[in-house]
Formats: sequence, C-alpha cells, structure tokens
Amino acid sequence: MRLRKGAILLFVCLGYGVVSMYTAYIANTDPKKSKDKDLPGSELIDRRIPHNSGLMRSSKQPEHQNVVIWDTCGLGVYLWRNILHGKITRYNLFNGWTHDNLEIDGLTLQYHLGYGVSPDKALPVSSPHVVLIINARSTVLVEKSRAWLDHVLKSAYIHQIAIMMVGRESCDNDWILPYLHQSRIKCLFLVYDSPLVDDDLVYQWPLGVASYRNFGNYGDEFLDLTAPRKYVFNFVGTVFDSSSRVDMMEAITSLGSDTKYFIKTRSNWTEEESSEDMTVYQHSLLESDITLSPVGRNSECSRIYEALEMGSIPIIEDVLTEGTCGNFEGEDPANVSATPPHRLLKRHNAPVVFVRNWRRELPRTVKKFGEMSHRKKFRLRLDLIRWYVDFKMIMKNRFLSVIRVKFDMN
Repeated sequence: MRLRKGAILLFVCLGYGVVSMYTAYIANTDPKKSKDKDLPGSELIDRRIPHNSGLMRSSKQPEHQNVVIWDTCGLGVYLWRNILHGKITRYNLFNGWTHDNLEIDGLTLQYHLGYGVSPDKALPVSSPHVVLIINARSTVLVEKSRAWLDHVLKSAYIHQIAIMMVGRESCDNDWILPYLHQSRIKCLFLVYDSPLVDDDLVYQWPLGVASYRNFGNYGDEFLDLTAPRKYVFNFVGTVFDSSSRVDMMEAITSLGSDTKYFIKTRSNWTEEESSEDMTVYQHSLLESDITLSPVGRNSECSRIYEALEMGSIPIIEDVLTEGTCGNFEGEDPANVSATPPHRLLKRHNAPVVFVRNWRRELPRTVKKFGEMSHRKKFRLRLDLIRWYVDFKMIMKNRFLSVIRVKFDMN
C-alpha cells in the first residue's frame, strides 16, 4: 500500500516538473517577449507602465516655436544668408516662392522668398507668428506694402506680426504709423536713419548687401587676407550730375598716375546687372585695400556691406542727404555715435573711414594707404573682418531676442 502511494506521489511530482519546464520554454520563445528582452536596457523598463503612458514621455524636449518669414522683396536674403547663416536650397517654386527652414536657439524659422509677389499669391499660413519683409522705397512700392500689411491683418490665424522694411530713402515713412498702432503688429525693423527709430517699437536695421549680387558669407576662411591687393582703391557705380560723386571723380583725376586704382562708372543706375558686371565688381572689391562709398539718394548703400564682405575698408561719405533722416530731437551733437547718418555703424565702432569732403580728404586718405606697409594693411584687414563677423552676430542676437520678446516666446 505504502509502495503504491509512493509511486503515485513520484508520478505527480514528475508530471508537475514536466509542465513547469514546458511553460518556461513557451515563455522564453514568445516573439513579443523575446523582442523586449533583446532591447538594450530592456531590463530597466518597468513593465507596469504602459508604453503610451504620459510618464514615459516626460523627458521629451519642448517643441520649437515656429516663426514664418515672408520676404516679398529680397531684403531678407541678407538676414537669412549673411546674418542667420541659413541656406536657400529648395527651389521648387510655388506661386513664385522659394523656401527653406532653419532651427536656431529653440526657434524654427521658415523662410519664404518671393520677389515682388502680390498678396493673392500668399502662401498658406503655417504659423501664427509672421515676419513680413517689404520694400517701401517709392510711392508705388508703398502701395504694394500696404496691400501686404492689409492681407496679414485680415488673417484670423496670424496673431503676431513683425515688419522688416526698406523705408523711403528720404526717411519719410509716416504712412506706416497707423499700422504700428495695430495690436497684432509688435515691432518694425527699419532700414535707414529714420527718426522713428526708438529701440522699443522701431529698430534700425542694416541695408546689407544687394540680394541680386549674390554675396555670401566669405570671412577669413574664404579671403586671403595676407596677400597684397592690386589696387589702393576702387569705385564701381553711377555718377549723378550735380552730386558729390562728381567732386569725388575730380579728386581722383588729381591723384596722378602713381596710384593704382580701379574705376568703372556709368551715368544711369540699373538693378539689372549682367553676370559679367557683377563679377568685375566683386573682383574690384577683392583686389582693393579700400572702397570709395559716396552718398547716393541716401547716405547708406549696399556697397558698404559688400566691401565689408570682401575685406576692403569702406571710405564712407558722412553727409546727410535730402529728407528727414536727420530730424532727431534732443540729440547731443557731441555724441557722434548718436548723430546720423550711419548711426548703426558709428554705434558699433565700425573700423571704417568717414570723410565729408572728397576734394580735400580723398588725396590724403589715398596717400596714407598707398604708403602703408603690407603688414599694417593685413592687420587692418583682419580687424575689419573680425569686426564685421561680430557685427553680424550682434544683429542676429538683436533680431532673435526682439522676436522672442515681442512674440512672447521666452
């Protein structure tokens, strides 16, 4: 009897062991469980927390704030390419637009460039935060700018707007004032020494290089700063009748044949330059120690920034042109950095040369550079490039910080 009970007990134990071994075998060969087991660090996963739990996503980084830049005139190319170091690589046109994106300091900037496009070809709005870039140099362009401003203000989806604008060369921009009182328009980045600039609602912005000339970020990696340059100075541009440019040309002819320089003039300005003309112009900057920059219809011109890109020291005529650009109240004449024109360059101590009278000052300026040692020229060129890199960084930080503050993105 005892033998029979022992046999039954032994049989039960053997059966239980076989079942346990089979269960363990099935568990270890389950595809879903083996997949989790093979994952690195899977032993650290708490199986009690579902994979779609909010707790599992708590370490996710906050999403970038999106800002759309609509550049309707090309002014933003300098902002995008030379200051923000963005690229324009997507040329698949949509109603005349090209575009690209850039993630920078927690912001996702979407840049859209459409030369002269009208609001009826506006892109679908992809963000409630918009930077609208417009050209208001002339009466015709002011009307086009009004149309764009009215368009963005009609959009219920666009909540906050910043404007970047090339103003009138005479600085008469009163037409924009009613728009600046709109609650959704947060600030204005304005080109030229306008009395509207208060560094609170209106910020002065550099004109920069001409977009159609395709100046990139060259810097000391591209430029051979140590090589001697062929010319002491250059001037490529239009000579208007009864302007200071006539005086400048007469001063140049008095220099004699010992001074090497490059001059190419025309009597009428045109934006439609051939690729050959642009190549000649860029090489003249690259091969010159200094670049002459007389006033045009406004004291500021793209030539200043194009010379800076090429490491050629700008010789800038420091004279106000006609208009209201110098109508600043309460300015201290002794404070040179606050006195127009070129307040932006003066405020940041640009290593350029300011002149007021070409006939009197050009000969001695050219003589000084002509007699300068190569080592001294190299140091001045290096200082110029380093200053310009810092200047663009300051403009970048100013743009981004103003956008953050005005769009409540801090």
